[in-house]
Amino acid sequence: MLARAGIDAARATRPDGQLTLAEVDRIWQAAAALAGTPAFGLEVGRRVQPASYSLVGQVMMTAPDLGAALREAVRLTPLIGEGGVIDIAHEPGRVLMRYTPSNPDWVLKDMRVDAALGGALMLAHMITGTEIHPAEVRLNRTPPRDPGPWAALFKAPIRFGADGNALVWDRARMATPLRAANEAVNRLLRAHAEEIYRERLSAGGVPADLRRVLQSLLTAGESLTVEAAAATLNTSARSLQRALAVAGTSFAVERDGLRLALARHHLSRPELKVEAIATRLGYAEAGVFVRAFRRWTGETPARWRRNALSGSPASASSSAATDPGTDPRP
Repeated sequence: MLARAGIDAARATRPDGQLTLAEVDRIWQAAAALAGTPAFGLEVGRRVQPASYSLVGQVMMTAPDLGAALREAVRLTPLIGEGGVIDIAHEPGRVLMRYTPSNPDWVLKDMRVDAALGGALMLAHMITGTEIHPAEVRLNRTPPRDPGPWAALFKAPIRFGADGNALVWDRARMATPLRAANEAVNRLLRAHAEEIYRERLSAGGVPADLRRVLQSLLTAGESLTVEAAAATLNTSARSLQRALAVAGTSFAVERDGLRLALARHHLSRPELKVEAIATRLGYAEAGVFVRAFRRWTGETPARWRRNALSGSPASASSSAATDPGTDPRP
C-alpha cells in the first residue's frame, strides 16, 4: 500500500514520524483501491484502538467518564490529526459529537468520515468496557447502495444526507464511567499533552515553520501577513506561497488553521474571556474574531465554549480544570 502511495515504508515505523496531509491522501487512495469496497472507511474505524490516538487516547482512557473523554478529544484534536475538527453540540436530551473535514474537497471524504465516526464508536466501546451505541448517526453523504455495513457497525438509526456528520448520544450516556479512570494519571497525561501540543504546532516542514513564525508574530503583536511571515523566514512572499502550494496548503489556510486550533484550545479554558482570546490571536477587535470563528465553525465562540465545556455534571469540574503552567499562549 505504501509503495503504491509512493511513501518509504521505513517512515511508518518511526514513533515520532509525521506524514503530510497530501501523503495521507495518497495512502487513502492506495488503500481504498486495494480494498475495493465502498465500506472501506468503516473497516478502518472498526480496527481503531486507544493507541491509534496516541497520547490523546491515553488522556481519554483515564478521564472519569465518557463526557469528559469527549471533551478532551475536542480540546486536543490537533494531536489526533489535522484532517478534521471534532466538536460538541447539544439538542434537547442529546449530545452530538460532530466531525467536520477541514477541507470540503477532501480526498475520499465519505470514507474518511466513516472511519472517524466508526473509530470514535469503537473507542467508546473500549474505554467504557461496554458495547454502547448512539441514539442516531448522521452522515453528510448520499446513501450507499447497500447500507448494511453501516447498520451493522453503528447499530443505530442512520440519517444519510444530514447537514453534518455526528454521533448523537443520549445525554445520560455522557455519565458512563470509564474502566481505566484515574484522576492523578489523567492530570499528568493532560499536562504532557499540553506540552506536546505546543511542540506539534512548531514541528517539521514549511507549513510548520510558518506556524512557528505566525506564533512569534502573535507574541510580538505583529500583523499576520504573508509579507511579515516571509521576511521572518528570510524569503520572499512569492517563494513562501509557492512552497506552501507544493505542500498542498496556503498562507490563508495555515493562518486560519492555527488561529482556529488556538481559539478552540483557549476557549476550553473558562477563565479566558473572548476579548482576551481575540487579542492573543492578533485581532484588533473581538467582533472580528467572533465573525471569523463563526465562519470557521458555524457557531459563535461563546456558544462553542458552552457546548465544549458542558456535559455530565459529575465530570464538568474535572474536565474543565486547567493545570498551572500549561498556558499554550502563542
